[in-house]
Formats: sequence, structure tokens, C-alpha cells
Amino acid sequence: MLPRRPLIDVVLAHKRLKSSKQCKPIKKLLIANRGEIACRIMRTARRLDIATIAVYGETDRDAMHVRLADSAYHIGPSAASLSYLNQQRILDIAQRCQVDAIHPGYGFLSENATFAEACVQNGLIFVGPSSSAMRAMGSKDKAKEIMLAADVPTVDGYHGADQSDEKLKSEANRIGYPVMLKAICSGGGKGMRTVKNESEFFDFLHSARSEAKSSFGDDRMIVEKFIHSPRHVEMQIFGDNYGNYVHLFERDCSAQRRCQKLIEEAPAPLISNSMRQKMGKSAIAAASSVNYVGAGTVEFLISKNGEQFYFMEMNTRLQVEHPVTEMITGLDLVEWQLRIASGEPLPIRDQGLITCRGHGFEARLYAENPLEDFAPTPGKLVYFDLSSLDNLANIRLEMGYQKGDCISAHYDPLIGKIIAWGTDRTSALQTLHFALANLRLCGVGSNIPFLLALCKNTYLIRQGCMYTQFIADHFEELLLQCKGEEWLNVAACWAHLGCYLIKRSLLRNYSSDPFKIADGFRINLPSVDDELTLRSGEIVVITSLKGSSPFFSFQVGEGIYKMTCVRSIIDIADIYQAVKMDVEYANERFRVTLVRYDEKAVVYCSHFPTSVVDFELMEPAHTESMSVGDPIAERNILSPLPGIIEQIVVTAGQQVKKGDTLLVMVAMKMEYSLKAPFNAVVDRVLCQVGDSVPKGAKLIHLVDSDVADN
Repeated sequence: MLPRRPLIDVVLAHKRLKSSKQCKPIKKLLIANRGEIACRIMRTARRLDIATIAVYGETDRDAMHVRLADSAYHIGPSAASLSYLNQQRILDIAQRCQVDAIHPGYGFLSENATFAEACVQNGLIFVGPSSSAMRAMGSKDKAKEIMLAADVPTVDGYHGADQSDEKLKSEANRIGYPVMLKAICSGGGKGMRTVKNESEFFDFLHSARSEAKSSFGDDRMIVEKFIHSPRHVEMQIFGDNYGNYVHLFERDCSAQRRCQKLIEEAPAPLISNSMRQKMGKSAIAAASSVNYVGAGTVEFLISKNGEQFYFMEMNTRLQVEHPVTEMITGLDLVEWQLRIASGEPLPIRDQGLITCRGHGFEARLYAENPLEDFAPTPGKLVYFDLSSLDNLANIRLEMGYQKGDCISAHYDPLIGKIIAWGTDRTSALQTLHFALANLRLCGVGSNIPFLLALCKNTYLIRQGCMYTQFIADHFEELLLQCKGEEWLNVAACWAHLGCYLIKRSLLRNYSSDPFKIADGFRINLPSVDDELTLRSGEIVVITSLKGSSPFFSFQVGEGIYKMTCVRSIIDIADIYQAVKMDVEYANERFRVTLVRYDEKAVVYCSHFPTSVVDFELMEPAHTESMSVGDPIAERNILSPLPGIIEQIVVTAGQQVKKGDTLLVMVAMKMEYSLKAPFNAVVDRVLCQVGDSVPKGAKLIHLVDSDVADN
């Protein structure tokens, strides 16, 4: 099934160059990836009349990228190490299908020089740079040496061969705290830690090494001086096999959390033309120093005063945020990749012909819960409605999932990306906010409320006064905006109204009893329909509904809320029940969506600061005893999210202190350490390494030290 949004129309500002004699046309392409990037590549390939081959792990048998491809092949179990990182299996399928090229997307094998080399040795085109360029720039220690030789500004640090813990610590002491630990092969924020003082160095080093080993198979590290409040700005570059290089302007990626980008924009605000030219020149110098071919991104840190920039790293692949560059240039970067890989020169070799039009923003949509420290929320995407954003010229959606798909704990929690364009920065940001506020999904948690809080934040709106630690510095403020409690009672009334309309529809469709179908209308008397108890977080709301369609009155506590349901459209499916309503309240009309599934009721309205309020449907009796803090329950260490047990640090009978790490689990490629909540003795370990556990599973049971002694 095709995605809802087509790729943006691409208008090249030149006549396409004729292929050289060295060209090897790509007619069949294997995409060694999954999710939204695999779908994105397939759409351009289809437009260029290139057949596509998908590969999939066990969990992805019916994934969107599998459905979109011309053909698809199973490559192994769900674990990435046994499927999407299984180089030989992917090469075997490529040979079997007689493909011309392999596109690695981003992540997985995209920056694996050994795999790029193996592709060439097997007579396949690797859509990316050469293995030598990849090794040079993909290794942060070698890249730093090359940048120093190319006279590109760099941050003070250590990137030597001695990788002992003590050597790294001594270098950190020399550089001065705080320092940044980075895995040599790090990317996407993984294998990176900020160390504020000497006492926490080894804990963060071991954590970064473990995450790097798990994600990249390499736990070597570099140490760099931590730059306070910098901006993160990157240059998109392209090179070809004929020594031509251009840049496609810059992107500002400063809005990030734990080194993971959330919102990107292009061009970067508050960048002078002089600074832009210097950064572009440095980026091209970085690429040409390793004879780089294809798409790459040179990332810089800009000092707080905006006067200095420093090389950070070069990503030797297509970036997650590449669509925002496409929006301002009108160029298809995947098409450029494929043409260059087939041997063509750069489609545009004159830097002056590449122009920037308007402004673009991109927001990353993740399956995670901002109110639970952004814990991943894998599960079934019960409801996913993008219809209100269809056919809007200034909005582009890049999704890797559709309604009914399952988001697996084995992979990154990225659902997709929302890209917005405007003639200027203000209009582009307003368009992004509109798109986020009108996107409807449930079944899994999402970071939409947090993205909306960012879009409305004064610092972001105020012409880009953003820096990489901004979210960490303003986290509580942003989190407070994610709760939207000021709309809670109104949302509860709408949830009740939606549930009532759904119930009435079901009775009319499936019951022949006229007394059940009647809505309680009585002459000169108010009709009393029912009472509903809902819970949002720790807040319980009891609503009482009176009236008959279309006029309703709700009582919540002492408050009365009178509403008129002007129009409603009901959607009954196997896994959910939904109703779209136009509701008049307080002399204003609202477009409201209610989705009910399991024992949940989810209310959407673009007027909400968060766009969504989640409720749990409850029986009245369940509200009598709702205290949390049961001392017996607190002695059980529970899984905070679905995941896989990576390491168990303790054994039965072992004494632990408050804050000691008990075990480590991995979910959606991120590592989580579970710590002792008090001084205790480990009574029982209830899990094993490798176990796949659901949220709330009992993992370890603790007892007080004095109880154990008795």
C-alpha cells in the first residue's frame, strides 16, 4: 500500500547531464533498511523506474516497507544483529535477485566500511562513499586528524590509541570538566555521555562503552572538551567521481535531547552569509580531503556568541533530516545519490545555481512517553489518522508505519517525520505546529505533546535562540506544558460524549430492542443517560451526562458544561471505535476526535496545548483506593517499559545501596539502568539475561537489610 503523502515534486534548475561511458545504470535496487527511510528510498526509485527489493526481520513480515517494495525477502530473526546487520545474508539475497546496487539508508550498515567493501567485491554498487572515505570519516579519531591537516577548526580533546580507562580519565582531567565522551563510531546520540566531574567519569565511561559495543560493535572512545550552550549546525554536501563538490546549505539541529535531534530547520537562523560561506568551504575541504563521493553531512558546533565554529564529525550517509534540505532546494537527494552511484557527475556542479527558497522545519515523531522520561512505548498503532494533512502543499509526511502496524522493541522508536515549509521562518513554524496538532495516533505513546511545546516555546520562536542544552535546561517547563491539565474537564466531557455516541450507534446497529435504542428523551423532563469515571495520570474525573442529541449538559464536580454536537462521524473497527465530532462549547466550535480501545479513551483536539488527552476508563469502585506507595510493591523492581534484559549486575543475597545499578535492559536500541531505590538485600532475581519482558514485569525482589539479617 502506498504512503498517504507523495514525495515532493522535484524541479531541477538545469538540464540533466548525459551519462558518461563509465555509468552503470541502476535498474534493480536492494534497500538494506526498514521503516520510513526504506519507504522514502523506494518512492524515488519507483519514480526513476528502478525495481526495489526489501529485506525484513521476523517482526517486520508485514511492515510498510515490505508492502511497498516490488519484492521482499526474509533475512532472519527480529534482533537487528541477526537480520538488518547480517551482511552475508543481505549479500546472498542481492546476488540471488541480481540487483545492481544496495542502498543502506541510515543506521544499521550505512556507515559500515566492511559492508561497503564487500558490496564492491561482489560486483554491486554501494550507494554511498568508498570504504576508505568511510573509514577515514566514520572513525572520529581519524576524522579529527584529517580535519587538523585540512585546517578545519576542531574542539580540544583526546583521540589517541591508548584506550585504557585510566588514560581516558587522565586526558579528561587534563582537558578539564565537563567533557564529552564519544564512541569512535557513535551516531544518533548513542555511545555518547556528558561527564560533569571526575567522580562520575568511570560510570559514564562504562555506560557509553556498553552502549557503543551493543550498537556499533566497537567500544573505543574519544574525549573532547564540552562546549557550553553551543548550536549544532550541519552542512549537506555532495561529491562525485570527477572531483566536483557542492553544498546544499545548512541545517540547524540544536533542538535535541540527550544528543538525539528532535526538530531541525533549514536554513539555520542567525547565520551570516560570511559564516555560511566559511562553513561551506570547510565542509567541502573535509569532503575533498578523503575524495568523498555521494551524500554526506559535515557537522559543526557554533559557539554561544556565534563567532566561532568547530568540526564535530562527518556522517558518511544520508541523514534522517535530509527532507528539510529538499524542501528549501527543491532537489531530491536520494535521486542525486542514485545518479552519482551509477557514475554520473553531480546533477548541478555550479554552486551558484543551487538556491535556497523559503524556510523548512522537520519534527521527528517517536513512539515514546515524555511524561515517563521518554521511555519507548512499543506496541500496536491502533489508530493513525493523517487525513486532515492530505494534499496540503506545504506539509510533507515521511512515515514508516500505518494504522494497525506494530512498533517493535527491537528497533529505533522513530515512527516518521513531519516536514513543513513556509515562505519565511514564522510561517514554516506555524505550519509545523498545525501539522503536529492535527496528527492523530494512539495505541502507543508519542512525543507529539513535547514537540508542540517546543514549537510554542519563546526561545525557538524568537528567531532561533536555541542551543543543544536548551531542552535539558528547560525540561520541567516543557514537561509541564505536556500535561494540558487546564483542558482536562472539557476533554473528559468530550470523552464521555464520544463514548455515548459510540454506544448509541452500536445499540442501533446490533440491537432490535426499541427501549435500548431510545436515548431517553422525555417531554418536559431532562433525560439522564449515564455517568462515566475516567482517569488521566493520577487525576480522576467523574462526569455525569444529561440531555438528548444534539444538546448535552455535563456535570464535573461543581462545574456544568453545556455542549451541542453539531455533527458526528463514527468509525467502528476490530481494534478500536472512533468518532469525529464538531462540538459547540462556550460560543466556539471545536473539531474533536475520540478513539476508544481496550479500556482507554483518547481525545484529540488541535486547541489542546498537547493536542491529545489520554484517559483510562474505570469502574466507579476503582477510584476508592488509588494510592501508590505500597511498601510491599516498592520492594519489587519492575520493568519500566517493554525490553530485553541486557545485564544482571547483582545476585541473590547481595547487599546493595540506594542508587546501585541492579540490572541493565535495552529497549529500542537505548540502554536503561535500573537502580536500587533504598539500601537493601537482593532476595530474588526473577529474570535472566536475554529475557524479553513486558512493562511492569517483576525483575528483582528486594528486602530491607534488617529484615534479611533476622
